[in-house]
Amino acid sequence: MKPALILTAAFMPLMIAYMAFLAQRDQKLFERYELIQQVEQRPRVDLKSLTPKEQFCKLQAGWHFDCNVE
Repeated sequence: MKPALILTAAFMPLMIAYMAFLAQRDQKLFERYELIQQVEQRPRVDLKSLTPKEQFCKLQAGWHFDCNVE
């Protein structure tokens, strides 16, 4: 066998693994980009027009127990 063929056969699995790594990384980057685009397109709320409790709840994203009480 030729040495070039042996080297190509040896490095081919490494090249495939590296390409798979890059594909996964790119997929995560695209998902993150889409998430950021969705967040930026949400309607903005003017916090100055809200009461202090409403401001707090808007900043907590609704997880605080005081924010879930009507």
